Amino acid sequence: MAYPSQLPALISAALIHQVGIKEIIITPQVLEMNPNLLDIIHQHVILNRVLLKADEMIATKNETVQSILDKGMTKGIGEVYICKGFECGLPIQTESELKQRLFA
Repeated sequence: MAYPSQLPALISAALIHQVGIKEIIITPQVLEMNPNLLDIIHQHVILNRVLLKADEMIATKNETVQSILDKGMTKGIGEVYICKGFECGLPIQTESELKQRLFA
């Protein structure tokens, strides 16, 4: 291989292509009502992870985030959503459910 420094980038791109990216979206209420959910996410190494806090600025550019934010405002509870392949799962509100679904 002429450029061995490119090997990590090549492997990373192949993993993203094969496995995909796991998007974790948290509502603003998580930080106030159940910060343990955020702690669980930070405690584990999750490859190809994107952590996104749903807020008004992002919601203006993304319909999925807008609907998540609207649901969170009406319910008034903190929720976490795990999305993969542009499809989001059901809202997660408990620590045990988050641990189970993060590694499914």
